[in-house]
Amino acid sequence: MKNTMTRYALRIAGVALAIAVAAMAAGCDGAKAEPQTISIPDTGFSIEIPGSWLDIPEAEGENYAIAKITPDEKAGILASCEALSAEDGILPEKDYLALVDEAVLEGGAEFDAMLGVSMDTTIGAEAIPAAQRTASAKADGLDTTWLITVAHNDAYYFTVAFFATTDMFDKVRGHFDDYLATVSIEDVGAPTEAAQETPGSEAMQTVESTQGTELKMDIPADWVVNDDPAEGNPLTYAAPGEQLIITVFEDAKTDLQPGLTAEDYAKLLAERMIELAESSEEYTGATAGELVSLTVAGAPAARIDVSLSVSGIIVVNRLTAIAFEEGDYYVQVTFSGLPSYHERYSDIADAILESIRYE
Repeated sequence: MKNTMTRYALRIAGVALAIAVAAMAAGCDGAKAEPQTISIPDTGFSIEIPGSWLDIPEAEGENYAIAKITPDEKAGILASCEALSAEDGILPEKDYLALVDEAVLEGGAEFDAMLGVSMDTTIGAEAIPAAQRTASAKADGLDTTWLITVAHNDAYYFTVAFFATTDMFDKVRGHFDDYLATVSIEDVGAPTEAAQETPGSEAMQTVESTQGTELKMDIPADWVVNDDPAEGNPLTYAAPGEQLIITVFEDAKTDLQPGLTAEDYAKLLAERMIELAESSEEYTGATAGELVSLTVAGAPAARIDVSLSVSGIIVVNRLTAIAFEEGDYYVQVTFSGLPSYHERYSDIADAILESIRYE
C-alpha cells in the first residue's frame, strides 16, 4: 500500500541507513560544551540529547530535522516530521509505524534491513502515546541496530530513530529511552477541515463488471482503477493513496456446489485466501476471524476478515460473500487495508456494498 506518506518515507529510508553508515565510518570532529535541547521549528516537537553529540555532515540537504552522532561514531539520532494531510487523515501511531516499517524494508533492502519487535509505548513527561520498533541493518561490514519511535500531535507525525553499532546497542538502549523521556510534543493548531471530512462524502461514480455481466456498483468519484480491468479480471478500485482497495469478483453458480449458502461461500473464500497466502513467500500468518451473517443489497450475505502479515505489516482483507438468489452469480467483495483504514472507511464501504446490483 503506497500512500503519500509511504512514498515519502521510501525516498528517505535508504538515505537514513546510508547516512548512519557513512557517519559511523567517517567520523566527525568537534564538540559542544553544553547540553542541547533541539526543536523542530513550528511543529511543537523538542527533545534533549547530550551536548557532545555532533552534526552529521552526510545528512545535509536531506529531509531530516535532526541528525546527530556521538563523537566516537558509535550512536546517533535521525528525526523527521510529516504534516498530516487531507488525503491520509489521522492514523493511529501503530499504523503510521507500519508505513515506516514498509519504508525501512524497501528503502533499506540493500542494507539487509530487518524488523524487530514492535510495541505500544509512551514518551515524554506527559506520557505521549507512541509506537516503537527495533530494526537492524548492515553495510560495509558494519552492523547497526535501530530504535524507531513514532508519535504525533494535531498537525504532524514525528519519527525519531536512534541508532548504534549492534555491539553497543544493549549498552546504550537505556540512554535512548532517557532521551525519549525528554520529548515534548505540543499541539500547534487543529488539522485542516479537509483532513476531517468523512471519506466518500463527495460525488459518486457508477462502475460496471469487467466479467461481461450486468453487475454495477457505486463508488466515490475519486477512487481510481487499481489494476488493469481487462475482460474477466476482477473489478478493482483504490481509495486516494491506496488507503483501502476494493476487489469484486463474480463466481458462476454452475462452478460452485449446488445450494451453497452465503456462510459456506464466505468460508470457501477465506480458505482460498489463506491457501494462497501460505503458498507465497510474501505473506505470513494468515488467519480468519469470526464469520458474521448479514444482508447486503437485499441478498443473504456473510462476512469474514482474513488478516495476514506483509513484511511484518498487518493487513486486513474483509471478505463479503453475497449469495444472490436470482441470477447466475454469487459475488465476492474484498476490502483490503490497514485496520485503521477499515474503521475510517466503514460507512462508505457499507454504502458501496448496498449499491451492488444487476441491471
